[in-house]
Amino acid sequence: MKKTKSRQPLPVVDVKPKWTWQPYAIAAAAFAVAFMAYGPALRGPFLFDDLRLPYTQADALTVQWTSYLRGVRPLLNILFWWLGRTWGMNPAPYHLLSFTLHCANTVLVWFILKRLLDAPPAVKPDASEKPAPDQNRERAKSTAAWFGAGVFLLHPLQTESVSYIASMSETLSLLFVFGAFAAFVAWFRDRLGWGKALIVVALFGLGILTKEHAAALPAVLLFTDFWWNPGFTFAGIRRNWRLYALLVAGGVLAATVILAVLRTATTAGFGLKDFTWYQYFFTQGRALWVYFRLFVLPVGQNLDYQFPISYSPADPFAIIGLAVLTGVGISAWIQRYRFPYASYGFLLFLLLIAPTSSIVPIQDAVAERRVYLPFIGLLFMLAEVILRWKVNFARQAALAAVLVVLAVVNWNRNQIYSSSIAMWEDSVKANPKNARAEFQLGYAYYQESKCAIALQHYEKAAALKTWGFELLTDWALALECAGEPEKAIEKMKESLKLDRSAHGYAVLGMIYARQGRNEEGLAALDEAVMMDPSLDLAWAFRGTVLVQKGDKAAAAASYQRALALNPSNPVARQGLTVIR
Repeated sequence: MKKTKSRQPLPVVDVKPKWTWQPYAIAAAAFAVAFMAYGPALRGPFLFDDLRLPYTQADALTVQWTSYLRGVRPLLNILFWWLGRTWGMNPAPYHLLSFTLHCANTVLVWFILKRLLDAPPAVKPDASEKPAPDQNRERAKSTAAWFGAGVFLLHPLQTESVSYIASMSETLSLLFVFGAFAAFVAWFRDRLGWGKALIVVALFGLGILTKEHAAALPAVLLFTDFWWNPGFTFAGIRRNWRLYALLVAGGVLAATVILAVLRTATTAGFGLKDFTWYQYFFTQGRALWVYFRLFVLPVGQNLDYQFPISYSPADPFAIIGLAVLTGVGISAWIQRYRFPYASYGFLLFLLLIAPTSSIVPIQDAVAERRVYLPFIGLLFMLAEVILRWKVNFARQAALAAVLVVLAVVNWNRNQIYSSSIAMWEDSVKANPKNARAEFQLGYAYYQESKCAIALQHYEKAAALKTWGFELLTDWALALECAGEPEKAIEKMKESLKLDRSAHGYAVLGMIYARQGRNEEGLAALDEAVMMDPSLDLAWAFRGTVLVQKGDKAAAAASYQRALALNPSNPVARQGLTVIR
């Protein structure tokens, strides 16, 4: 019998991919470019709604964080509370945190794009064979993922969400929502156990506690499971039943939170008096096309669109807009096998924007920050185009050039966040008939002590719209600042005829006091503190009038009352120091 030679075992070959530094260098360069693009805003001050957040309140240094647990968006407000306690009224750390959150969100967007672009598209049931692997397609997937992440990072449509401190609700909530989404797409092809399902649901809960639009996530996860796992079947949903069972329970809690918000909110909800739910719905039939246009051509952006409402269902533009959206949605479903990523992206965009742009009325019908969450849907549509290219170095260089152009436009857009005047001048330029922008521009000039210019804009605001006491009060302050006290007093009296408020009497008393008309000033301020004993402004100016009358003891008592209500009241602090 012939002997056979024993075979030696083959040497073990290390098949681990070789580490390369290029992707990390590219990412670092992208974030450095983004830092320069957002630079003008990073150095900017607090603006408009920024000055109404928890860190600006009189009791910001004494209130406990637990007091925010019962309010709207508790997680966001606790963050603002911590920032206020740590950094006070220094805006730089707020801007830096928002930018850092945006960078983290960009990484999550890249991961979600990469993971789902790697998922093999479903093949029609009657297809004879699956398409053969294509080396160019693999390169195109990688290109589409990094380019999509770059567009998310640098697109000027993102500036309101990143550069406006009051919009940190967008960047923070998206961190949790896309954190949950990223965890889901990392695991959804396997059976999600209770542990992984709990992680996804916990992140979803944090998103809801930050901003209500996170409520769209459960629908997105179901939709993604159906679309990609393995493709247009319910098999993946059945395998991941644990996750959906938990989401049903979490959804009940989320609905409770959202309904509570809608009941108490003054600028959103079905109780909004400016227009009804169906008028808002028809308006959104036009509004969504503004977002699509800005994504393709980011020209004519506006922080305050004052978008006109479609009060009649017969509005032809609303009907056309809704009809085209419906038609594209139906086409996306019909063409789901041929254009899987574009179809998925369009429907994903509609799902993610539905909480703010469907039937729940919101006072501002168009706001660029609302595109921050659904932006990823547009990136999947963009990826479909790139996947059909013959990707080579020249085309990758062209995509890199597009990102550079976006960075330049982004930098230019961020200039408006460098000051209140720049912000509102830009808004007025984009829409000269925007009465609110004219009003706010006048106030911005008043804050800069450019009172003569402020008066011009108050006059324009009054010509564009019938206003109440708010415009007349600020107009009176600008007149007093411009050296026209008699006109200021008359304007304040007009204001008080429209709204007999404690604040109005306090302002009138202040103007009288500055003119040395102490008796009239004291009478107005006494009226103010009688109407609202918690108004620190009235107590502070009452102290000033009493000093001018020579009654320092009574003045000190008024100043102390003001400081008890607001320890940072500058008039009371300075006045008490002078007395002492």
